[in-house]
Parts: sequence; structure tokens; C-alpha cells
Amino acid sequence: MTYVYGQEKGVWDPQKKQMRSKRTLIGKIDPETGEVVPTKGWGKNRESVQKKTGRRSDKSLYEEQKKRNIELNQKIAAKDIEIAQLRQELHNLTGQ
Repeated sequence: MTYVYGQEKGVWDPQKKQMRSKRTLIGKIDPETGEVVPTKGWGKNRESVQKKTGRRSDKSLYEEQKKRNIELNQKIAAKDIEIAQLRQELHNLTGQ
């Protein structure tokens, strides 16, 4: 089972007089779907935490980046076609 944790933050331990890392369990990754399954009430509080902190969920950021990657890949494919056409045109003009 793979667990997903939130961002670590430093917490001062006054007894040991050292910084300690603290992380929050968000959920587990479902092996069949690959999606995060919230645990310990995280799913219930996620929207309210996002409203208070202004942070978006990892899923919404992932979906946004996925769309952006698709757009960029389409642009790259169009440029590859344009390059191939220009190379063919250059070949026809130079006779090489």
C-alpha cells in the first residue's frame, strides 16, 4: 500500500531544542485506479482547508497540468509537421 502525505513542515521541539519534521497523512493510493483515497477525515475537511488556505487540491492541479501537457504536445506535433514541410520545400529548391 502506498500512502500519500501532505507537505512536511518544521516544528520546534522545545525539549530537544531541535527542529522536527511533521507531515500529515492525506490518504492511500488505490492500486486499481491509481487515485488517492482520503483517510482520517481528510476528504471531509479538504474543501474547507482549501478555502481557508487558498490552496487547490492535488487532483485539480494534476488535471490542469495534464490539459496543459496535451496542449503543448499538440503544438509540438504541429511544429514537427511544419518542420517536415519546410525541409521538403528546401529539398525541392536545392535539389539535394
